[in-house]
Amino acid sequence: MKYQKILVTGGAGFIGSHLCQLLLSMKQRVRIFDLPHVSLSHFNSSDLEIYLGDIRQYQEIQEASQDCDLIIHLAGNPNLWALDNDIFDAVNHQGTKNVLDVAKRNNTKVIYISTESILISKQAIPIITEDTQTHIEDMVGSYCASKWHAEEQARRAQVAGQNVVILIPTIPIGAGDFHMGPLSRVIRDFCQGKISAYMSGVVNVIDVKDIAKGIWAAALEEDTKACRYLLGNENWTLIELFQRLSEITGRPTPKYKVPYPVALGFAWLEEKLYPWMGHHPPMATITGVKLSFYSKPFDASKTIDKLGLSLRPAHESLKEMVEWMQKDKII
Repeated sequence: MKYQKILVTGGAGFIGSHLCQLLLSMKQRVRIFDLPHVSLSHFNSSDLEIYLGDIRQYQEIQEASQDCDLIIHLAGNPNLWALDNDIFDAVNHQGTKNVLDVAKRNNTKVIYISTESILISKQAIPIITEDTQTHIEDMVGSYCASKWHAEEQARRAQVAGQNVVILIPTIPIGAGDFHMGPLSRVIRDFCQGKISAYMSGVVNVIDVKDIAKGIWAAALEEDTKACRYLLGNENWTLIELFQRLSEITGRPTPKYKVPYPVALGFAWLEEKLYPWMGHHPPMATITGVKLSFYSKPFDASKTIDKLGLSLRPAHESLKEMVEWMQKDKII
């Protein structure tokens, strides 16, 4: 399938960068929509069109989407903590509403990229799939709430007949996370010897390039109206993650397991002390600790089979991520 032009919001981000490179290799015309201050130095191709703006500004999205027949909406604030929690709703929720409204006005197909965090809840769910449903009361922080509301906007658009696909990736790993998402910061901190303890929890990880391939596979599907996909690969407990990192780096695996109340108290203290910490993001956040505590394994096999994807072993992706951090002097 050849699209006239594809707009990728958040195209300079971790997933977005790999997606744009893949789209260009497929001979697609691509326009990136991202913030004015974002770095584009990791792009080598002159074939990309760049539109700098903010998804909170309806008019800017409208202008950026001109002559595009597909919008892949990745842009958002992926952090689990912010000094002003209102930023999450403004960017993730209201920004998504703007994108969907523009797409409706222009009759443009949208692939909305959600997050695995909104599938994690206090409910007694043994395993999470693309059919898992949660409620706003289940959300453990402002970030999760904003992404839940954003996906709800996408669902309402689907019900109203708009051509919207919802795609939920689990946690991406691999080279190129210049903005350092939450798990990337954990991996960096371990490699720098800053982590000496762990808590219970499970993460589902998938190579960032496989996420890009999954998004493109969904874009190629002809009948995707009202679809909801889950892109995930391997479930690792947090201690298993650190054991794999230990094998790669030679650093010791943490020996001490931190009880949930202690971890939560430490995160609360870090967030309260932020003004006196040199403006470095907290190592532990309340939302992150709660997500770890309530985390469950994911099963994305239904989506993987439907889209015909072959996934890279996650330990290879993790090794590549560490090597990239070493090469770029991040660690």
